[in-house]
Amino acid sequence: MMMKVRNLFLSLFLGILWLSTCYAQQRGVERIYISTDREAYVAGERIRLSLFCFDLSTSTLGFTELSAVAYVELRHEVTMVSSAKIRINRGRGSGYLEIPFSLPTGNYRLIAYTKQMLNEEKTVCFDKSISIFNTLSTERVPQNVFIKSEDLAEEIDTFSSIDSKHVDVTWGMHQNSVKKNQSLPVSVTNKSGEVITLSISVVRADLPIKQDYSLQAFITQNRSAPAGVVFQQRYVPEYEGEIIRGRVTHTERLPAGDTLFLSAVGSGVEVYASPVDSVTGEFAFFTNSLYGNREIVLEYPAVKEASFELFDPFVKPPVKPVSPLYLDQKYEPYLTQRSVEMQLSRRFGIDTLLNITTMPADPFLYNKPIVYDLDHYTRFPLMQDIMIEFISEMRFRRINNQLNLQIMLETGFGPNFTNGPLIVIDGIAIFDHERLLTYDPSPVKSVSIYQNVYGIGRKIFNGIAKFDTFTGKYPGLMLGKNAIILDYQGVHYPSRFTGKAIVSNDNLPDIRSLLYWDPQVDMMVGDQKEIVVNTSSVPGKYVMVMEGITANGQAVYYRSTFTVE
Repeated sequence: MMMKVRNLFLSLFLGILWLSTCYAQQRGVERIYISTDREAYVAGERIRLSLFCFDLSTSTLGFTELSAVAYVELRHEVTMVSSAKIRINRGRGSGYLEIPFSLPTGNYRLIAYTKQMLNEEKTVCFDKSISIFNTLSTERVPQNVFIKSEDLAEEIDTFSSIDSKHVDVTWGMHQNSVKKNQSLPVSVTNKSGEVITLSISVVRADLPIKQDYSLQAFITQNRSAPAGVVFQQRYVPEYEGEIIRGRVTHTERLPAGDTLFLSAVGSGVEVYASPVDSVTGEFAFFTNSLYGNREIVLEYPAVKEASFELFDPFVKPPVKPVSPLYLDQKYEPYLTQRSVEMQLSRRFGIDTLLNITTMPADPFLYNKPIVYDLDHYTRFPLMQDIMIEFISEMRFRRINNQLNLQIMLETGFGPNFTNGPLIVIDGIAIFDHERLLTYDPSPVKSVSIYQNVYGIGRKIFNGIAKFDTFTGKYPGLMLGKNAIILDYQGVHYPSRFTGKAIVSNDNLPDIRSLLYWDPQVDMMVGDQKEIVVNTSSVPGKYVMVMEGITANGQAVYYRSTFTVE
């Protein structure tokens, strides 16, 4: 029999890592740069992010191989107004920040860091200024917003910067203009002689807000690790995924050596285990990172009643003072258009029409299960009847007056029913098998049986029985007083915004100012990428910006404008 052990050796490995002072001094000097889809926003929009995470301790500027999660904050002084977690894969990641509707007009700081960066004695976070305009309220950030005199007004910035050394861009138009509601093909070729990775944004050039920090400037400043970096042991580096920490705040007792479980609600089996400190009640789940905003369940099977607290993963480091934002009467038509776009986008869910990147299957479930689609069989009113009538690989048995679900596994003596499987209903681990016996089977869509031995933390489970309902919302499931359901903010799914779903739907209004956004385009030497920019119903000047880096650390920057008529 094969056994997949999740997180069993990770904590031991990280402990050894921290004992190595030499490693801490030579490796893991991480720095982050973030490209955004534009420079100025309206309250209620999204700030789309393309993240680059580098390790400066290598001989050449390269992407980090240490941290797997970045934390992003939108801040005004000590106040955090929005946050996001971004999964880092080989130094790259993407996501977005939601701007609250009620956010006052002003300049804000975009902050990003990894837990490894916080281990430096002098923490250096990514820090960028973001201008936000609230078009539904006159509220402004105190002492931060001023009226600009008319004679100092700036024109809309439409300069071009053609990077002919690294990329070749061919536009599918004969002139520097294109019609509204048309498809504009664009061909991008990597001519640098090296692998490159970049972001692509096509957006209306409406507000004269200039970028205050570029990837080129970042690379110039961070060619090598700064001298005298001192590490302190504040955080364990998040090598595999987010480490979810918390504390058992109340229980009848804290038994030594017992295990707390975390389950993520969904169609998969994302169950993690952590020991609980019998003195402080603290715990830590070493996860692979949970995607999306979802519900999680904490359950402490060893006790009858408990309360829990999750620690805030956002540390809110100090930020530089924000520069003032100057308003100009000439901004009015652009802000009015953006306000209407924002409201329609929210009303029709246009900002959610993303091209989501398909995530790889969880390697924890490495074998194909036996699946029973219950609609293909006679529906019975009791869960026990279902197993008796047609699910031959599972059965209920009472041992020492305690109900147990048993799963048939292949052993050295042939097929044999074994105790101690893991039961999940819509992703929630069920440790009291009586709950499954009394659960109403009518909302259950399918039953999947995994006939292998699995390790989660220090616990071994003989098989997995996965029950998926039609709604995925565990209808009618009652948990004990030793469990709690919590809302959880996970890492963002990698996604692109191409506008294709809007163009193909006649019922959606199309007044987009953002025509195209791809936060991560990886191109091998000589690769040619064909993209299609779908113009909207809004005429005006538009700008395509590509920002990225080559394999040997050279900045890639391309900027070109065109007109939509």
